Amino acid sequence: MGLTEQGTISSSLGIPSFVVYSEKQEIMSFQEFVGWSASAVLVLTIVTQVHRQWQQGSSKGVSKWLFIGQMAASGGFFLYSWLIHDVVFLFTNALMMMSAAVGLGIVLWHRMKHPDEEQTR
Repeated sequence: MGLTEQGTISSSLGIPSFVVYSEKQEIMSFQEFVGWSASAVLVLTIVTQVHRQWQQGSSKGVSKWLFIGQMAASGGFFLYSWLIHDVVFLFTNALMMMSAAVGLGIVLWHRMKHPDEEQTR
C-alpha cells in the first residue's frame, strides 16, 4: 500500500482506501469503518433477539439447532479470520459465538422449565 497525492492509500489491488486522520495519527480507514459498523449492526441485532427470547420466558418454536449451527459457523469463521488476520471479522465472530452459546443456554433452560412446550426439531 502506498499514500497517493490525493491523501488516499491505494492497496495492491488498486482499491482506494480512504483514511480518517486525527492531528497525530490515522484513526481508521473507510473499509475498517464499514466493517466495524456492519459488525455493530449484526451483533446488536442478534443480542437484542437473544435478550427478547430471555425476557419472554419461552423458546417455543426456536430450534436448538439454530444456535448449534451458528456456533459451528462462527467458530469456522473465527478460525478463518485468525488465519487471515482480520480483526473486525475475528471480533465479530467471537461475539457471535458467545451470543449463540447464550441463546442455546436459554433454549435449554426454557425446555427444562417447560418440558410441555413444543420442541422444533
